This record gives sequence, C-alpha cells and structure tokens, in this order.
Amino acid sequence: MNIQKNWKWTSIGWGFLLLGWLCLGFPWEVQAQEEEFADQVDQEIGDEAAAGAGVAAGEPFIRLGVFEFSAMRFNDPHPFEAMTGNDAFQNPFAPPQMSFDYAYRPDGMEDTGVLQPILRALPPFSFEYVWPGLAFGFDVALLYYHTTSAHLDRIVAFQHTGPKSSYPILKMKVHYDFIGPTFHFLSASDEGLDIYVGFGVASIDGAYEGGFRGSAENDFVRTTKTKNFDAIVSFRRVGLDINGETFGFRFALNLISNTPVITDNFFVGQAQTPDASNDVSFQGTLIIAALTWRL
Repeated sequence: MNIQKNWKWTSIGWGFLLLGWLCLGFPWEVQAQEEEFADQVDQEIGDEAAAGAGVAAGEPFIRLGVFEFSAMRFNDPHPFEAMTGNDAFQNPFAPPQMSFDYAYRPDGMEDTGVLQPILRALPPFSFEYVWPGLAFGFDVALLYYHTTSAHLDRIVAFQHTGPKSSYPILKMKVHYDFIGPTFHFLSASDEGLDIYVGFGVASIDGAYEGGFRGSAENDFVRTTKTKNFDAIVSFRRVGLDINGETFGFRFALNLISNTPVITDNFFVGQAQTPDASNDVSFQGTLIIAALTWRL
C-alpha cells in the first residue's frame, strides 16, 4: 500500500513538473525561436530593399572641393558703379579669380576673431558632409564653401569702360563663406551625374582702398583710404556634379541676395563722386568650377 501511495504521489509530482514545463518553458522557447527567425527575415528583406533602391543604408562621407575656379557676375547696378556713382562701370563680370589672387591684402585690412585670419590665408575650398538616403531616399549634405575675390586695379580697369584716367582708385579684397544644406535629386554617393539645389547664409567681408587720381594718370597718392566691411546675406545654390569613385567635377551657381554689404562708403560726400550710394550690395551670381575629392 505504501509503495502504491509513493508511486502515486511520485507520478503526480512528475506530472506537475511536466505540466509546468509545457505551460511555462516550452512556449517561451518556441516564441524566442519564432522571434529570432522573424528578425532574420526582416533583416534579409531590408537588405534586399536597400540594395534594390541603391540609396538607403549608406554610410555618411566627406567630399572636398579643391582647385576652385570662380567668377562673380554682378547684377545691375554694379557695386563699383554704386560705390562711386560712375556709370562707366558697366561690365557685369569680375574676371575669373584663381587661387593666386588671395595673396593680395589692402593696407589697413582688419582681422577679427580667431578663425577669420586663418580662413583668409587659405585658398578657395569646400567641405561637404553627405548623408546618403537621409530624406525620402534622397541624399542630403551640409556644405561649407570658402572663396576669395581680389579686385586689383587692373581688374577694376577691365570692368570700367571709360578711359583709365577717368575712374577713381578702387582696389578690393572680398572673402565669401557659404554654409547651408543641399538636396541631391540623383545621388551624391554613387558614381555618375548628380543634380542638386540648396540654400543658406553667407558671410561677406573684406576691405577696399578708395581714392582719386592726381593730375598724372598713374598718380595714386592724392587721396586714398582703406575701409573694412562685413555682412550676412542669404543665398540659393544650384549645381551639377560628375562623381567618380574618388574624384569628380563640380559646376555650381551661388545666387547672392540683394542685401547691403558696404554701408559706410568712402566715396559718399566726396565732390568727385556726387552720385555715390552709401548702401552697396553684392547681388549677383558666383560661378564655381572645381575638382572634388571623396575621402
């Protein structure tokens, strides 16, 4: 009898243990296996979709613009015409600015802050941080672009249509720093053609030497003075890139807004320049061509 009772309670005990494992342990193991299998399927589907689309799941990267070549096309009125009141400044183009022009520096040009003297010593370049497939499958980038324009007397003479002895002394050094997002309609990360648009703000600063000639044509010492200027303007950007695996080519247009840059014009109030304006903008289009280097 005792043996039967012990066997009975032992069987009941093992039955409860088996029932507990079936109710608690086994379903959780099955569920864990099902979740692991579902995760593997989702990962495979996501990888196939990303590979098929050719965009998402890309790693961010950096692209530099080097060997920049730029030219500024001013809108009417030309800044020199607005500064001097001399309507002979009709040529809208500033000649192409190569990297060697950045060495010119007007006497009395002031540097402010820590970064400005460093940037002013650098040749034109651009820095772009690209997020592939960030917005609805399109590549988005944050672009910083720095360039320099040096309007020497020979360049001012090029832009002036009258005789040399009739225009004022005017030499100018301008630094442009652009920053803003760009949105790529094709692909900034793949090889081939890419088209993009962007917008942002730009810092325009520099200095100019203003004055008037003496009786002799080459006499520059009668009246000269250096004036510094700086302003924040908005801009829009359109461009076209041809991307290779590492290197590429860029052509872009930066459209600068009609915002006063020079507000303390040396030529205002001078008898020789009665029509000079005190508010002078650099509204126009900066035309850019450069080689690009993907890091």
